[in-house]
Amino acid sequence: MDNFDNKVLCVGVDVNSVKTTTITTFGMIPFNQNALVIKTKSQKNYEGNWLLPVTGIQVYNKRLDTAPLYAALSTTSSDISIGWMVFSRVIQALGAFRYKESDPYMVLCSRQTELTIYFEDRPVSIPFDAFAESTANKNLCKILITENYSNTEMFIGANLLINNGLCLNRETEEIRIYNSADTALQASDEGVIYTETY
Repeated sequence: MDNFDNKVLCVGVDVNSVKTTTITTFGMIPFNQNALVIKTKSQKNYEGNWLLPVTGIQVYNKRLDTAPLYAALSTTSSDISIGWMVFSRVIQALGAFRYKESDPYMVLCSRQTELTIYFEDRPVSIPFDAFAESTANKNLCKILITENYSNTEMFIGANLLINNGLCLNRETEEIRIYNSADTALQASDEGVIYTETY
């Protein structure tokens, strides 16, 4: 485990069949270094968002090339918002539909596919349950993917954290993503906040 000063914030959500564990740490990286997918410097933008270059999005075995596209990270949202040119291709690949234009897009819950986002050609998977939620109709799930009118930016919410770890270093503007939120830290360790739901 790497140790840093308090400029580093890490968040991850470990979900299994028994419980959901959210871990937040300050000043340390709690995730296994073998699970590191990407370590890169945030791209600059005028709004101050943390930005990562996205080179592709994969649904099932179909990879959609997306460059030049940048993902702005937002842990306060549960949605993924994609520019309209890529959005229509993702919707088609998911087999999503809606009954009328004002309705949200739906998909068969039985599809259970991951959404894989390639950051600088390195894959990070988002599980189906993190971008689709059940509805009153048990066969249909509402997808938490919306359309925006930017051709160069997408926005990724807290669904990126499901079974993944994210670390942001405010001093170096470095972003790290891990493909596991599993950690050996304990809630009693200094600088660690755990939340568990069953």
